[in-house]
Order: sequence, then structure tokens, then C-alpha cells
Amino acid sequence: MEFYQGKKSEELKHHVCAVLDELGLKYETERYSEVNSAIIGKRRRIDVVVVDDESNPLMHIECKHQRTAGTAEVKLFRAVVESNRDKNLGIPSIIVFSGFGWTPADMRHALLNGSVRIEFFKDWMKLFFSYRKLEPDSICD
Repeated sequence: MEFYQGKKSEELKHHVCAVLDELGLKYETERYSEVNSAIIGKRRRIDVVVVDDESNPLMHIECKHQRTAGTAEVKLFRAVVESNRDKNLGIPSIIVFSGFGWTPADMRHALLNGSVRIEFFKDWMKLFFSYRKLEPDSICD
């Protein structure tokens, strides 16, 4: 696997958008959440929102890059809580993270809550948007 080499959060967001372009998905950047999922009482701005043809949200994507150790725990913990609130309110939501400033505990917490490292993002999105649930009767013949 080749590791992502971006050095800034903005580069991560551009990389996410390039993957979405490659997959033919429509999206908007810096869009406010429709479900008010911020935990601190202000409007929450989502980095990238995958949308349908009518601009309805299909998925929220938060981009988090951490180059060095520091305030990563707070940044990632808040993003995970807000992402989980999105899910509870009906909008699939993930955090795409990069960099090596995360502690192992931070990464485990993020991965257990539906986050994905940028190196796996494209495959993750392909799987998510191509998955079709089987009809209950199709499992048994």
C-alpha cells in the first residue's frame, strides 16, 4: 500500500473530492448540516457532502489530517461524536483521516466508529455505493 503524502487538511479534502470525481459521484463542499448535528450549539459545516441529483445529502464526509501529535484526541473525538449523531439522524457519515499524528487509541476509536484512512477511501466508497441489499427471499432457494 502506498501512503498518502498530503501535508495539510485542505490537500486531504481535495484528494477526497478527486476520488469522488473519479467515481462519478456528485458532491458539494463546505455545506452546512441539515440535521444540526454539531455538539457545541452552532451550525456545523461539513467538509464534503455527497448529494443526489436534487442536492439531497447521501453522505457526510469529514476530513481530518494530523501531521504531529497534539490536540488530535479532541479533534477526532468531536468528529466521531458528530458523525455518529448524523447517522442517528438518518445521514450516513464518515471521517476520512490521514497523517501520523494520531495515537493508536485515536485510530482504533475512529475506525471502530466508521472512520476510514484515506488510503482505503476509494475502495470503501466503491463498496458503499455499489452495495445492494438482497431481497429476503433471495437468500434461500
